[in-house]
Amino acid sequence: MMQSNSKAIKKSARCVCELNNHRRVSKGFTLIELLIAVSIAAILAVIAIPSMSESIKNSKVKELSSEFTAALHLTQSESIKRGVQVSMRPKQITGNTWQTGWNIFVDTDRDGIQDAGEELIQDYTIPLNNLTLVSKDSTFASWLSFQPSGASRGTGGMSGGFRICRSDSNMAKSRSITIQGSGNVIVEEGTLSCP
Repeated sequence: MMQSNSKAIKKSARCVCELNNHRRVSKGFTLIELLIAVSIAAILAVIAIPSMSESIKNSKVKELSSEFTAALHLTQSESIKRGVQVSMRPKQITGNTWQTGWNIFVDTDRDGIQDAGEELIQDYTIPLNNLTLVSKDSTFASWLSFQPSGASRGTGGMSGGFRICRSDSNMAKSRSITIQGSGNVIVEEGTLSCP
């Protein structure tokens, strides 16, 4: 009898030990561990958000610069291909701004205005993005054209350019697009002024 009691006690002790070992294995985090993880995540977010917003602003400038440069190249290549003047004109003429977008069209009468019967090649609307696209001077304030030779022409001459500026007027991160009389397009980071 004593022996069977002894076996029962050992068996009972082993069950209690196994139960205690089972309780020690936890699935989850303690409150302290969770607070530390949340604190680290918050610190990283505070560090990352300003640089992320700067990256987004720079990306928008590069995107508009690429789209506008592609439109200039399209205008020039269509003029060479068709053997006629092809013009680009802002959708809404207000001073020297091209803020709302542009139209590219075959300009058979060479006046920089799309008349009835002149084919529209591209209609582009700039999405609202807090950027400013302006002509640097009066040369291309209201229109610009490319001749079949590839040379450029505008209301005030043959060469000029544009500025793409950020809403914070950061001139170092803005873009300058220069169009030489030969039709060569040069894109540079930074401008001398922003509106």
